[in-house]
Formats: sequence, C-alpha cells, structure tokens
Amino acid sequence: MTKIIGIGPGDLAFLYPKAQKEIEDADILIGGKRNLADFAHLNKETMVIGNNLKEIAAYIATHQEEKNIVVLASGDTGLFSIAQVMKKYLPEVELTFYPGISSLQYLWQKCKSVWKG
Repeated sequence: MTKIIGIGPGDLAFLYPKAQKEIEDADILIGGKRNLADFAHLNKETMVIGNNLKEIAAYIATHQEEKNIVVLASGDTGLFSIAQVMKKYLPEVELTFYPGISSLQYLWQKCKSVWKG
C-alpha cells in the first residue's frame, strides 16, 4: 500500500502520531530533500522528488505490493499537494492519504485568528 502523508509546516511537533507511526513503519520514504532530511535518523531507503515524477510513479506502481511506501508531502495532502500529482500518475494504485497541518492553518494559529469564509 502507498501512503501520502502530510508532514505539516516544517515543525515535526505538528506531525500526527498516526502519521509518525506510518513513516516509522515504511520501507521507503519518497519526498523532497528537506522532507526526507527530517526523517534521516530512521535510516530508510529514500527517493528524492525532483523532475522525476514519472520515474517515481513507475517505481510505486512496480513495488506497491512488496513495499510499504510513504510519500511525504509538505503541509496538508489536500491543499496544493504532491497528492494530486500522484493521483494523476497512478490512477490504478490505491493511495491512502494522511492530512497534515497546512501553512494556512499554521498562519491562523500564529495570528491567533480564524478563517472567515
């Protein structure tokens, strides 16, 4: 199974415990360099996301049955996220999404305010 996990605004203290457990249990972590650096202490196999999205999608499609794959997303998986790209490239793959705190949520919290839509 492949999981897309939002890791929040850059402070791992905001990472949900379930998301942390899924990351710890992963066989491979896929993400941007900064995202992967946050989890280097886990000594996992990694793939860096760059201009290689088709290669990453091919890897996931090929290894989804044998490996526990986690794609790390900055912020929230539902807001301007790599999750949408993965859905586009992997329509046949079952993806599970774990939301993270978005930069907008973090901003409102820092401003001690609420979003008024």
